[in-house]
Amino acid sequence: GVKALETEISKAPDLFSHVLMNELKSYTGSASDKIKILDKVKPYFEVIEDKRLYKLYLQDDLYRQPAHPECQKQL
Repeated sequence: GVKALETEISKAPDLFSHVLMNELKSYTGSASDKIKILDKVKPYFEVIEDKRLYKLYLQDDLYRQPAHPECQKQL
């Protein structure tokens, strides 16, 4: 019912985390994979208005797939 749905929604990852996890399924750590993922998540970063959320997502992204600092500056 409604209560069960609310519980499931509250446990669900937000959209950014879902997209990132989906992209990382085939991640091998290669340079080309890093660039591919940075290209995929860049549009999401471009529309984040809340700078606190931006920083949190950036930390999450970098934790899950470390990239060279020069690549990180592009986000």
